Amino acid sequence: MNPSEVDIDTTDLVKRAQFGCQESMERLARQARHSLFVYIYRLTLNHNTAEDLVQDALLEMVKSLKKLNHPECFRAWLFRTALGKVQHYFRDRQHERTVLPMSALDREKLLQRAWDGNCDGLKNLINRELSQAIVDAMAKLKLRHRNILILRCCEHMPYSEIAKVMNCSQFAAQVLFFRAKQILKQKLSKHGFGKTMLAGGLGMFGFMTNPAQVSAVSVSAASVKVNFIAAFIGFFFIKPGLSILTLIAAGMFTAGTMTLLNFDEFDRSKLPSRSEVRSFHYVSQSWSQTGNTNSNLTRGRSLSKGAYEQWYFFPEGVDGPMFMMMQRWDPKQVNKLCGWLQNGSGNYYYHSGEKTIYLYNYHLPLSTLQTRRLPSDSPQFTEFLDQVEGKIAGLDYSRDPETGLLTGVLDTRFYNAQDFKTYFSYNDVDEKSFGSFRYTWPDASIMDVRDEMHKRGWTNFQIAGNINGNKVQGFGQIPFTYDTYLKQKPWLRMQLGDRIEIIDCDRQAYITSDENVIAFYPSGSFFKGLARQWSGMHTIDVIRRDAANQKIKFSIRDFDYDRNSWDKYYGKAEIKLFNSVDPCQPEIIYTIDIDRDLLEKIEFPETNNFLEFNYPDIDQYGQSFTEPTEIKIKNIIQKNNVGILWLKELSNGTLIQ
Repeated sequence: MNPSEVDIDTTDLVKRAQFGCQESMERLARQARHSLFVYIYRLTLNHNTAEDLVQDALLEMVKSLKKLNHPECFRAWLFRTALGKVQHYFRDRQHERTVLPMSALDREKLLQRAWDGNCDGLKNLINRELSQAIVDAMAKLKLRHRNILILRCCEHMPYSEIAKVMNCSQFAAQVLFFRAKQILKQKLSKHGFGKTMLAGGLGMFGFMTNPAQVSAVSVSAASVKVNFIAAFIGFFFIKPGLSILTLIAAGMFTAGTMTLLNFDEFDRSKLPSRSEVRSFHYVSQSWSQTGNTNSNLTRGRSLSKGAYEQWYFFPEGVDGPMFMMMQRWDPKQVNKLCGWLQNGSGNYYYHSGEKTIYLYNYHLPLSTLQTRRLPSDSPQFTEFLDQVEGKIAGLDYSRDPETGLLTGVLDTRFYNAQDFKTYFSYNDVDEKSFGSFRYTWPDASIMDVRDEMHKRGWTNFQIAGNINGNKVQGFGQIPFTYDTYLKQKPWLRMQLGDRIEIIDCDRQAYITSDENVIAFYPSGSFFKGLARQWSGMHTIDVIRRDAANQKIKFSIRDFDYDRNSWDKYYGKAEIKLFNSVDPCQPEIIYTIDIDRDLLEKIEFPETNNFLEFNYPDIDQYGQSFTEPTEIKIKNIIQKNNVGILWLKELSNGTLIQ
């Protein structure tokens, strides 16, 4: 069963089978049999064993199907059931930490599928050698390692689905996948195959172990990647033979309870109210080069080998646009290293090794994939993000009970910086500090790598789509920086069918029907849930924070990250916002261009509605890109800004009533 088969038809079959439809149950069993056999055969590498366990898994499916609360998650539930049968089988034979020996007949059958007599001599020789190497290497892997390689590379499962199969977090799955890859690479290298053959070897294994496969299986480079922080933890923190799932269960990567610390050094008399905050400053400890990384495996060493000092400034208050600068220091916090600046004019990165200042398109996202959080965020907002993304173990926070502002953090994660205290100072930086910050860097050449629209500082955009059978077309303007925002305000004009128009501009937002205003909103209401680059955050953070403000759970699909490049982020990100009633069902799906920091598409899966965003060249601009004029509105009560929920109301037809 490949991912495309787990669609509405399968979900409908599950629902009908749960209501007692025998025909649906039989169709579901037939549909599941092949995928179950392939999955279990890949786990056991034993044909007879796989046949027996498939029967057990199908019987369990029939018996327990009514207990499945989310029919759309059937595939993950089915594979979880099958995995349980395999694990039980191995435990009964006391092979939990090893694998059952593969019979000579099974090995010969697998290899025969890879040997194509029609290939030229060299290709056939490579196929033979690679097929033998990958079969032998996969057979020697522990069950959990082979399982996650199969799920990710042969079944093409996203980490969200793998987490359900393996009953762990998505992050734990990524770390385990990284470890499994490293072990497999080592085993393949003993056969003379380098790391570049990993994807090809896994594709070969997928082809050989699927009797119905008629052509080679492709394993993309993206599918064998994990995000940067998962790779780091997988490399440094996992002792050979120690399961990441065990560490998760032991609490190594899960959050403890938040405690209220008594930081006597903090002067609360200098603490403003939240509405008075214009800036804050703090230092987050990272790692030094000293210490034995094996001395305490519950702690490790950092990537920066030092500390990151950070400043934030809000020219219009903490709920408005944001400037940010960050300085990386050496371990003793004496010498400056790389630096980042995002002020009113652009996004700058000082590469200390190259002595070059780069100007780039996007606001800096976090490499951990976590949503950017601020010391000024409310406790309720932070707690919701903790529920969605998890807390970081080893960090305990202190908040002022009156304002809710963070006052300090106690960091106990690291053996070389034990009990490191971070303090937050407020309102000690002004806009001038940010404007001149880059000139305090050493003399350096400047390289502008922005595209033309980002160099210009703003762009127009077009909207096209469909909402409940109504054609959507629209136009708008977005500034990329705060300085441009002060001169050219964002605006939006979107036509829904022949009668309805949604407008958002500098001083007002409203909806018209047949050119008559029927609803009036605060300015900016219809930019909630959309990109707002002038706000000082990357679009992935803008969308997720908008969702968190309305208590909407979300997930993000990994985007590409290159730790060795100054321009680390590229590719596409996919953010899913989930139904509050059914946490497996996405209500809204965003596609975002990471490098250009642009919103490309919004989809509403339950209704097949969608909005697409296009950014035409300046030569294509015409009369359509005319900013809406302010109108006088009488006898209409202004409605409240509902945030990102306006998009949900637009899709389900309740925005215009």
